[in-house]
Amino acid sequence: AVAPGMNMAVRTVVRMAVAAGHRAFCVEGGIEGLINGTLREYKWMDVTGWAGLGGAKINTGRENPTLSAEKIKNISDKIKSIRENLKKNNINALVMIGGLVGYEIIASLSKPELGINIPMICIPASIDNNLPGSDFSIGVDTALNNIVNCVDKIKRSQTVSRRCFLIEVMGNKCGYLALMSGLASGAEHVYINEVSKKTEDFLKDIELLKYEFKNSSRRVGLIINNENANSYTTEELERMFEIESEDIYDVRKAILGHIQQGGDPSPFDRTFAARISEYAMDWLCNEVFKAMDEKREYDEDDHVFVGFAEGKYKRYGIHRYANMVNNQLHRPVMQWWEDLIKLNDDLSERCNED
Repeated sequence: AVAPGMNMAVRTVVRMAVAAGHRAFCVEGGIEGLINGTLREYKWMDVTGWAGLGGAKINTGRENPTLSAEKIKNISDKIKSIRENLKKNNINALVMIGGLVGYEIIASLSKPELGINIPMICIPASIDNNLPGSDFSIGVDTALNNIVNCVDKIKRSQTVSRRCFLIEVMGNKCGYLALMSGLASGAEHVYINEVSKKTEDFLKDIELLKYEFKNSSRRVGLIINNENANSYTTEELERMFEIESEDIYDVRKAILGHIQQGGDPSPFDRTFAARISEYAMDWLCNEVFKAMDEKREYDEDDHVFVGFAEGKYKRYGIHRYANMVNNQLHRPVMQWWEDLIKLNDDLSERCNED
């Protein structure tokens, strides 16, 4: 999926490759582009003006063929096409900028039996911020800014005496966007997949809202709901809150949708995209290619994904990917920001007490 800052990452990769004396080819349309051979050489000036552009100039591919013979009958033909297209264009390394789908594809392509024996690098780019080995991914800061701006506008649109806004944000089953936007916008409650909620929990929150609207000067209530937070959809939650409100307050839902993926990248995302891409390309050009020029044999350590964690840029072997990700929940096993869930709950309780 598109993440603001991808163009800056591509720009950095292309220019660093060209500066090191290599040729840079961009695959248009993700894995399908690699299968179909839609590769185009990009030179220094071809990426001029890309730094501040949102979207993805070379397009993306959201489909994940998983390269599994059980799911794709003509998998051998597709692998053969990939090998031929890489060989025809004399490709000596592959850089993937994207999310979990891209990581899974690179993990599959790196299997020795497929015979695609070139270095491969994954650079994290996803507004969901659900990629292993990195505290942040390209695009998440822009998405968070978009959410907070939308929430502020929604709150200011309030004209009736009492109203509760139920706002759905993206994130799949990772609650980073929901939690952080809830903290930034002062939401009463944040519903995320990491914290299970039962019907009685929602009814308790409703009773608290009713008490606050009846016994204080509060006019606006705000609830942030992750798109896959629980078994209730946002529409079902809206009906529940409306029915149980006893006409004390109105309920309006707002599903922000793809506005979170749109817009030009924020300064943080532009800078982060440039720095982490530089880190990846510096390793590729100055360590891998030089070592291979010195006749070092290619090995599985040349398949990596990079990230930023604990205040520094890091590199991980792709063989560690499976153990660092919960495949059912599509998020890392360890998420640093989960420590902030209790902080959000404490702040919510304090606001209600006040």
